[in-house]
Amino acid sequence: MSTVIERLTELQDKVVESVTSFQEPVVETVRKAVDTVDERIPELPTDAITEKLPTARELVDNQFEFASRMLKVSHDFVLAILEAIEPVTEKVVKPASPAGTDETASEKAAA
Repeated sequence: MSTVIERLTELQDKVVESVTSFQEPVVETVRKAVDTVDERIPELPTDAITEKLPTARELVDNQFEFASRMLKVSHDFVLAILEAIEPVTEKVVKPASPAGTDETASEKAAA
């Protein structure tokens, strides 16, 4: 893995940690707010229309599944584009050497 990718991954890990550490106190605050108002909100009658609607959880699960599929499709598309342009990019961008390897004498002479 290149140094750039390693650094990028470290930064991504820090972002994920930050988001995760932020989420727990937010969920706890929402729980406390719900506990406060729960007893004050009466049960509402349901009618035929509301019984046919999906639950909030069903909607969220559906949308995240859709987002996951779209991310996969987008990833596959970008990889296909990279593969298609590879003959040109190989001519103008030198592939990174594996970590810990040195250039050969012929590679140094060609540079």
